[in-house]
Amino acid sequence: MSVQPPYPPGMMTTGELSRARGELEHKLKEPFSAERKQQLQTELNAVTAEQTARQKTTGLVPSAWADS
Repeated sequence: MSVQPPYPPGMMTTGELSRARGELEHKLKEPFSAERKQQLQTELNAVTAEQTARQKTTGLVPSAWADS
């Protein structure tokens, strides 16, 4: 399964963001080169930033990551 979505986080649905976050967090635990881990972390940061921006905008916390 590919981690890279076909479009930027700002265009993803809430469910897609949640799935992408989970996939990226899982991938970061695997043994990759430092360069690949940095790429994954950058992608995770973008997804997390989008989730946080939506939370601030709506005041809602999606249940998929409320326990994080």
